[in-house]
Amino acid sequence: MTPTPRVSKKIAVAQHLWDAYEQMAEAMGADRESLINQALHAFARSQGFLERGEAEGAPAIGPAAKPAGAPAPAGSRPPPGVLRYQLSSGRTGELEGERMVIGRGRHCQLTLDVSKVSREHAAIHRSPGGFVLEDLGSANGTWFDGARIRARTLEHGDVVYFCGEPVTFLVGGEGEGGDA
Repeated sequence: MTPTPRVSKKIAVAQHLWDAYEQMAEAMGADRESLINQALHAFARSQGFLERGEAEGAPAIGPAAKPAGAPAPAGSRPPPGVLRYQLSSGRTGELEGERMVIGRGRHCQLTLDVSKVSREHAAIHRSPGGFVLEDLGSANGTWFDGARIRARTLEHGDVVYFCGEPVTFLVGGEGEGGDA
């Protein structure tokens, strides 16, 4: 595979950011342009424009959200009242309880081993209307459909990004039971 060549582009950067990256470069023994490219790459990933593992020079191809009407992964809808998840690594599980915390902390019901995920990043609680996902004031945000969210009632097949880490939620419902 031929590596993607780097193309020089001009962008306006606020002076305080330029200075901060210069200080970071000196402290880290790196060059400012590399650090800025890494920051741009991380931001594009957090917005769903690059998939995890894509090369830094790979072109952004647009949001990596599920297409409208796409079937949810991992078989059919779980039974009513059940919430399952699937990570990009293939790891799956079921979340149980009235309140389930998602984060980097070992005490979380769904642990994401990503340094930019907060120790307690988000929580899901049961409500009469379903499972409600709420960001707990995380520094790097919880994202759905390319937008940062504070809260959302989860729907079957939703792909939510926690600092660029996609999690697919499989929400149980009436009339479609069981595993495939």
